[in-house]
Amino acid sequence: MGISQKKYIVKNIIDDNKKPVIIHKYYRESLFENKLRFECELEFLQSLCNIDYIKHLYDNKYFNDYNFINYLKYLNYWRNKPYIFYVHFPICLYVLDILNNNNTNIYFNHANSFQNFIYYLKLHWLYFSYQM
Repeated sequence: MGISQKKYIVKNIIDDNKKPVIIHKYYRESLFENKLRFECELEFLQSLCNIDYIKHLYDNKYFNDYNFINYLKYLNYWRNKPYIFYVHFPICLYVLDILNNNNTNIYFNHANSFQNFIYYLKLHWLYFSYQM
């Protein structure tokens, strides 16, 4: 019973012609693969609130990469139940929302705009209190 019985059709990935790309219609993900993907995507999502990591992505032009932008759009499912309960740093969802905005790439190309974005992230972490 190591194989999930779900059939996956990936509609979140869009090619250059604006048509959905189906990776494989009847791909069955094992329980291990499912758990590993869950952990990797959660870790990546929460790394979006890391200032140094955001700088790394910006410096290496990831925000200009079409596949990376599609992956960020795919990660929006973390806003829904039951996934949202696993997110420890809600600021990462806000950062994801900003990065998914179509005008963000244009905004980041203006002088000092990315530095302003980093400044506001620093302010968040400066005044953030984690209540248990």
